[in-house]
Amino acid sequence: AMVEFTRTRIPRKEAAALRAMGHMTFMAPNSAPNPRGMLNFNKDVIMESRGAEAFAALLQRKLNMVLTGSEGPLDDKGAKIYDPKKAMAAEMAELGIVDYQEVDFTYERLDMPPESEVGALAIVGHALRVLRNISTRKRHQVAIAKAVLPVCLQLSSMFAQLGTKVTEQEADILNLSAGLMHNLATHPDNRTRFYKAELRGATEYTATCRDSLHSRHATLKAHNGPPSSAP
Repeated sequence: AMVEFTRTRIPRKEAAALRAMGHMTFMAPNSAPNPRGMLNFNKDVIMESRGAEAFAALLQRKLNMVLTGSEGPLDDKGAKIYDPKKAMAAEMAELGIVDYQEVDFTYERLDMPPESEVGALAIVGHALRVLRNISTRKRHQVAIAKAVLPVCLQLSSMFAQLGTKVTEQEADILNLSAGLMHNLATHPDNRTRFYKAELRGATEYTATCRDSLHSRHATLKAHNGPPSSAP
């Protein structure tokens, strides 16, 4: 059921579901009689719900938002300023729904993540964390690679253009993506897939994203000062 929340196109619900799945696939409760078995069960359930495909679509959508500058206004830390009603209106318009009933969003604030956790890049990080956790299970490594390898290579190529100018959030995304790809690369059935994807994808994507990224960072620098260097 949580995987379905990543398809809602409502940032707070996407972020809340991904954060919950990140916990479920990383640490089992102390009271669990078989912690490892519980973690593996949670990973299997997510994958059986077509989690890899859902996360791949989510990552691509958020990546496109970053490159086109449509992720919304940013606060002084570079995080998206979240307005529930405007977000809902935008999501409905994207789905072709122009008439909808406005609702009180107060209830959503009770259990939903803060505004700093619902920006496009924040959600990319949440999704990569879940995928990295699941990718430690060998039985899922091929399926994950088929679904998300192209977008992970896009992310790596995207931030490689910035060198040491990445923000702390972007550095975290790079580390998560690198960890995920390292796990996937250990499976022998993924070696040819990695080779072909690297040849086909990274070079084509580099030229497309370079100008968009540098423009985005110039805007952030003008409003917020220079970004911190990667650790």
